[in-house]
Amino acid sequence: MSDQQHQASTDDAPACQPLPGTKILGIPLPDWYEGDPFPHVVLADMTFHVRYRQLIERGGEAWPVNQAPGHGFGDVMGKGARNYLRGCLRGWMFSEAAVTDDGVIRFRLTKRHAALRLVPDQAAGVLVEHPEQQVTAPAYRVTAPDGGTYLWSRRAMLAAVERCNREKPVGWPDGWTHLKPTGAIHLSSGTTPGARIVREWTAQPEYQAGNLGQPCADCGYHRTDHTTSDQECWFRHRRDRSNCTEWTAEPTP
Repeated sequence: MSDQQHQASTDDAPACQPLPGTKILGIPLPDWYEGDPFPHVVLADMTFHVRYRQLIERGGEAWPVNQAPGHGFGDVMGKGARNYLRGCLRGWMFSEAAVTDDGVIRFRLTKRHAALRLVPDQAAGVLVEHPEQQVTAPAYRVTAPDGGTYLWSRRAMLAAVERCNREKPVGWPDGWTHLKPTGAIHLSSGTTPGARIVREWTAQPEYQAGNLGQPCADCGYHRTDHTTSDQECWFRHRRDRSNCTEWTAEPTP
């Protein structure tokens, strides 16, 4: 284990004492739960950062490092941390976790174990997992991998996020969407197996976009939503399911 992981800290959570922050539940409280609900957050409702630095705290039984995401060393990606907590909190009866206001997550196998601390990289941004709450601008200035720029409506941006977040078949690299502290969104729909280049799109919020005009009669998206300089299909489909790259006022036959 690294020296940084062995380093004592006044932030360490003592064994058998409550973890600092708000308790994380793997599933919501059941309908039959009685009494005043205690402060908590449901895992599915949480916002995860893109990247975390993970540390094993002092104070408690030895932590089985090989069971931590990334085997307890270095950085762990937000998706990995989320999936790890999802499996642990739903499957291990005595495990517990909590999150503080600054986004630091602590998890321990039992109350007697030392805690695994996940410290977020604030500059890396957060995962876009709740698009309706996170994609809020009326339009976005999008830059494609080939350098072309487009003005997308919020609806078009939401469709792109949906595609990028969709799980791929086994063996295909998953896509991703990241919301930066500046409000910009970085996204990729994933690549084919064996591809060496990750195609990344960036989108800056436009709060003064003005009138985007009438929707296309074929696909329902605005004229500027029709991305033409790239073969990426962003859900702009005609009724025959072909890719709609040109705005039209009348439906095509």
